[in-house]
Amino acid sequence: MAQLLRQGTSVAVHVGPALTTGGLAVQTAITTTGTAKRIIKHLATAAVTVTGAITHISVGHYRMTLGTGHTGTLGHLTLAITATAGTNKSLPMWQRYVVVPTNVFDSLVSGGDKLQADAVTVATGQQDAIGARVWATATRALTDKAGFSLVSGQHDSIGARTWQTTIAQVTGAPVTASGTAALKLGFVYVAARNKRITTATGDKIHNSVSVGIAKAPITAGTGTFTRGKYVSVTG
Repeated sequence: MAQLLRQGTSVAVHVGPALTTGGLAVQTAITTTGTAKRIIKHLATAAVTVTGAITHISVGHYRMTLGTGHTGTLGHLTLAITATAGTNKSLPMWQRYVVVPTNVFDSLVSGGDKLQADAVTVATGQQDAIGARVWATATRALTDKAGFSLVSGQHDSIGARTWQTTIAQVTGAPVTASGTAALKLGFVYVAARNKRITTATGDKIHNSVSVGIAKAPITAGTGTFTRGKYVSVTG
């Protein structure tokens, strides 16, 4: 598994084991001089030479430092080392890394942060405000807001306030097609629940106390009846 590195940060990395050119023994005597150290950044078409010391730690594993420029590109990073000097030669060795944003590294590795959810907390009372806006706005479009977030439990709070908010009984028909969602749903509910009187000339919808609130004209034709739009009435 590739090791994670924080983007744009100088870091000491380990690589190994180094083996002698015969491949049967651990090489513990690699020196900085005569050692080729290169990195290949994510999607790069050429390698970059890395300067600086390389130090043996134990059983063929070595330590060296990558600078901020080496870790400046997000994505895969390969470190390749070959010792070619004198009797301290080695077979090529390499280590693969993944350079990640600071927030991701500090969340998953160092434990000093939390993964960013691009969100902000909804303060007390704002859940009700969101619910009110849902029903008071005639036309809505789903958009993403940078930095918007909900803390634990607030999803349910907003849902509860949206669907459990009491909507006052409508007192008439929606005046235009662009009326609010609350008015439109309320009118459909009243029409389905309450008394309704239909005659040859009209269809009248009543409220919960049997008072007429909306009426639509009906025109009789040959074998058909045509109902017009509902308009508000009183009584």
